[in-house]
Amino acid sequence: LFSKIDVNGDNAHPLWKWMKAQPKGKGTFGNNIKWNFTKFLINKEGQVVKRYGVDLYVSCVCLETLPIYQTLPHIQM
Repeated sequence: LFSKIDVNGDNAHPLWKWMKAQPKGKGTFGNNIKWNFTKFLINKEGQVVKRYGVDLYVSCVCLETLPIYQTLPHIQM
């Protein structure tokens, strides 16, 4: 799970190839992953909802994902 993998090029991991190929997984300035802080939001159906670049603040991601989070079943601890 935590081993180093390629995210660009011919040797890119299949998951990363798939996420970048999805309509909402495409990059703004090309499709390569520019930095290791690029994030993909995947919904519970397994679809890419959005791709976040390295210049996005975490608070923006939290605000955008809150409506999705609220629809998920919550685990009682």
